[in-house]
Amino acid sequence: MKRAIAFLLIALATATSCGCLVIEKKTLIMIVPPESNEIRLYYVFEGISVLEGEKSGFAQAQSELDNLQRDNFSFFVSGLWSDTPLLRHCRFEKLRFFTDSERKRSLCADRRVTIHDREKFANRLNSSITETLAASFFEKDEKDSQEKIKQASADSKTENAREEAMKVGMRPLQKTAEGLLEIAAGFDLASIKRLKGAVQDDFPWVRFEPDIVRLVLPATPECARRIAADPKSKDWLKEMRTLVEPIDLQACDEGLAVVVGKKGEAIRLTFSDPRPHRASDEERLAKYAGSPEALILGDGKKANADRLIKLFIAQQTKKP
Repeated sequence: MKRAIAFLLIALATATSCGCLVIEKKTLIMIVPPESNEIRLYYVFEGISVLEGEKSGFAQAQSELDNLQRDNFSFFVSGLWSDTPLLRHCRFEKLRFFTDSERKRSLCADRRVTIHDREKFANRLNSSITETLAASFFEKDEKDSQEKIKQASADSKTENAREEAMKVGMRPLQKTAEGLLEIAAGFDLASIKRLKGAVQDDFPWVRFEPDIVRLVLPATPECARRIAADPKSKDWLKEMRTLVEPIDLQACDEGLAVVVGKKGEAIRLTFSDPRPHRASDEERLAKYAGSPEALILGDGKKANADRLIKLFIAQQTKKP
C-alpha cells in the first residue's frame, strides 16, 4: 500500500530526508516547456544540518549528505528509487553547495535535473503505478476494494500515523497521501469498477502537458463532480497549496483530475522541516561539504534561494 502511494506522489508532493540529516527548507521548481519534450527541474536545499537527538549520528548525516549528490530522487526521500528505470530518462547536473549568510543555518545546495523524454518517462511511471495499484488496492469484488481503500484512508488519519510521520519529517508526504486516499474513499462502486478497469488497461494516470502535470483517477462523471465540489476536497486543496502551487481538482471526461500547474507558470513545491538541528555540528558539516562559500551572481549580489530560483525561471522561460 505504501509503495503504491509513493508512486502517486512523486509529481505531486515533497518530503524531507529521513535519518540524521535535516534540511530546513526544500524548494523544487518544475517547468514542462511547450517547445520541447523535456521536463526541467531545479531544486534548492536551504539550511542543511544535523538532526538534534541522541540517536542522530554525525557519520550517518555525512552518508546522507553524500547521498544527496547521487543521481536519484533524493529531493523527495533520501535514497528513493536509487535503481529505478525512471532514472534512465534523467540527466543530473552536479549538486552545488554554497553558503547563505542571510540564514542562521547557512549551508545550502542547488541542482538542475532534466528529464530528456517526458513521454518515455510518463510511460515508465504509469506502468509502475499500474503494477503497484494492482498489487495493493483492488480485490475481485468492487465492494471489497472500496472497503480496503476506506480502511487505508482511516488508517492514514490516525494520530499515531500523523505523529510518526512528523517525527521523521515525512508529514507532507503523509498529508498528501491522506488527502488522496480520502478522495478515493469517496468513490462509489461504479467508479471503483472504472478504476479497476483502468488498472487492467495500463491507464495513463500521469500526463505531462505544456506547463501542467495531470493525475487522472477514472470515475463516473457524477462521482467526479461530487468529489470536486465537496468541502473536504476544497480544504485539502487549501492545505496542499502550502506545499505545491498551482494545484486544482477538476472533474473531467475520464473522471477526477489533480491538476498541477497553469499555463505560463512554473510549478513550485516547497517544504519547511520544523525538526530541530544540532548547532554544534554546523561547522563540521560545512567542512565535510567542502567548506563552500557564497555564490556571486552576475549583478554582484550574493545568491540566495529566491534569487537563484528567479534566475532559473527567467532562463527557462526566455523567449527565443
